[in-house]
Amino acid sequence: MRPGCLRELGYVPWDQESVAILSDARIENYSRSLFPTSPLQQTAYSRVLTRLNNSQHVIVLALGGSAVYGADCRDEAVAQLECSFPGRFVRSLRRSYCMDEAQLRFVNHASGGQGTVASLPQLESLLKVGDPSSSSNTTPDLVIIDFSINDVTMGLYMGKRSGITSLPEDVEAATEVMLREILTSSPASAILMVDQECRGLNTKQRFDTIEAHRRVSYAYGVPYLSYGDMLRGECANESFSAENAKYV
Repeated sequence: MRPGCLRELGYVPWDQESVAILSDARIENYSRSLFPTSPLQQTAYSRVLTRLNNSQHVIVLALGGSAVYGADCRDEAVAQLECSFPGRFVRSLRRSYCMDEAQLRFVNHASGGQGTVASLPQLESLLKVGDPSSSSNTTPDLVIIDFSINDVTMGLYMGKRSGITSLPEDVEAATEVMLREILTSSPASAILMVDQECRGLNTKQRFDTIEAHRRVSYAYGVPYLSYGDMLRGECANESFSAENAKYV
């Protein structure tokens, strides 16, 4: 956060608007070696932080299902795509760094019903964020990925009716393909894997799918953020431990 920005522009701080699981502090944290983040991703997050601090053009891309798209999110002040949690995160960054929509651009390529497996054939087009008429950067600086709900429901419910299933091992393989493709085609992009599912309504499918996302993210040194890791009580992730606590 640049000193004076919130006061200067008269914005309400993000942590006073709602519960801030995502915040600008995370970008700084993921740029440091104390998190299980690869050197490549540490450099990518440092680059995002530098661009934010210098008011340089930044693009944040969101990939996921209907929740990431902003389905059922109602806020008269913003459009649906910006009502989603990645959209609200970007709005908080604009406030913190005194940037407008042109300087800090949000691209939401989420789509209802989309899971990791189904998104792979479209991945090349999903990663395209550039404006052909603009000379500014045409690759995302930060990619937020959250297919968690659909990755679980494909296996639990939809498969029973349609025969289209997505088993945890399929999700794990598809997640690895996705991360490898982004890291290869856009190595300067910072990546954040988000899981908004939790194990409160416990099933083996839900547990194994969450762990699949976590394992692949850690294996590739990509920051992983689990909503369930932030909670206590019914929705808390049962395997949450002191070891995981270091990374949230």
